[in-house]
Amino acid sequence: MARAQQQGISAVTVWLIVFVALWLTSTVILVVLYTDQEQLRTDRADAIAAKNRAISNAEDRSIPLARQAREGGPTVAGLLDQSRKDAARLATGDESHDVSVIASKRDELIRRIQDELDRMASTDESMSGQAAGFDDVSLFEGFEATFRLLQTEHDLRVEAQQRAEQLSGRLDEAIAENAAQKADFEKRAKDIEAQLADAEGSRQQYRAERDSRIGELERQYDELRADCNADITSVRQEKAAWEKRYAEVLERYTELSSKLGTLQVSPQKLATARKPDGRIVMAVPGDDAVYIDLGRRDALVLGMEFAVYSAQTGIPPDGRSKASIRVESISDESAECKVLWVANQEIILESDLIANPVYDRDRALSFVVVGQFDVDRDGRMDRDGALRVEAMVSDWGGDVVDELSALTDFVIVGLPPARPKDDRDLPAELAARNEAVRRNYERYQEVVQTAKTLSIPILTQEVFRNFLGYGGTYYGRR
Repeated sequence: MARAQQQGISAVTVWLIVFVALWLTSTVILVVLYTDQEQLRTDRADAIAAKNRAISNAEDRSIPLARQAREGGPTVAGLLDQSRKDAARLATGDESHDVSVIASKRDELIRRIQDELDRMASTDESMSGQAAGFDDVSLFEGFEATFRLLQTEHDLRVEAQQRAEQLSGRLDEAIAENAAQKADFEKRAKDIEAQLADAEGSRQQYRAERDSRIGELERQYDELRADCNADITSVRQEKAAWEKRYAEVLERYTELSSKLGTLQVSPQKLATARKPDGRIVMAVPGDDAVYIDLGRRDALVLGMEFAVYSAQTGIPPDGRSKASIRVESISDESAECKVLWVANQEIILESDLIANPVYDRDRALSFVVVGQFDVDRDGRMDRDGALRVEAMVSDWGGDVVDELSALTDFVIVGLPPARPKDDRDLPAELAARNEAVRRNYERYQEVVQTAKTLSIPILTQEVFRNFLGYGGTYYGRR
């Protein structure tokens, strides 16, 4: 029993040893196999990396040369190098040239083309801008642009040749026509030479006749000049006599005018200005329309304005009215007027008087305007005040005159102009201006004094505006 047990243990031990040996053997084999597999994987990765450095998968699928490469045949690198050689041979004729050499030769060729085009553009404006077509282009594009340029030049050359042939034909025609004109010109020149010879003969004859007539006219002129000198002397003597007579008459007239002015008697102040021009023939209190007894036959015009005065009190010396009206429509014997304003506590009645110192149904009254005026009533003299007053007179048909005479109807007087300064120490430019001030001041004084002497009515700015109907609440209208 013990022996059997000993034998059994030995068998188990043997099988265990065998199992361990087999397990170690398999483990060693597995380790060896795993180590070889890792080496293969490393080699495979290196091969794939080398292949990717040569050509990627996308390039392998897209480049036709890569698809032509095969084992035992041409490689991708060999095919690409062969393609490069073919391209170099096609571009420069030498397969050993690389891309940089080809690009250098291309740039050199394009530069020469551009230089030649620039040179041609300097003499031919039609070539201007052609060189811009060769900036930064490929070799094929450069060939294509050169071909288009040559084709264009060829078309222009053909067209120029055709035009040259046409011009040549026209030149021949012009030469023939010129020859005919030359022959005709020579014929006409001969005719003109003959006519010129005849004209020269006529001119000589005319000169002789002219000299004879000029001599006769000079003789007559001398006789006429002597007669005229005698007449001029006689007229001058008569003129001197008449001038002396005129001076005596003028002196007498001035003396009589002064006496007449001092002897004239005026029944009332400003009698002519206070004379009414018409009357109100119809008026309704509160209505803005009235009717007057003046019409078209009285030289009335649309837009004319009149001051309205009471028939009981008449026209006052200051001319201040109770109302103002403007002509709106005119018939033969009457006119409709619009009421412009009415003073407080006043109404327009039938038989009220109307007047305008500028208006006269029979003739145009004459006015002289002197002095400074504040027309816009702002407290300062207006530079164009006199002109604006003259415009008022002209608006209603009056005549503005420069010179005062006994026939002047009214003198409108503003404030006196500035007095002149003593110009003994003034500079030349100020002295000239001061002289103009002196003339203006002296004219004002002379006009006012002469108007008083001749008893010509004098209207101040205030009185003149009142007579025109601009007084009262309506004063600042203009």
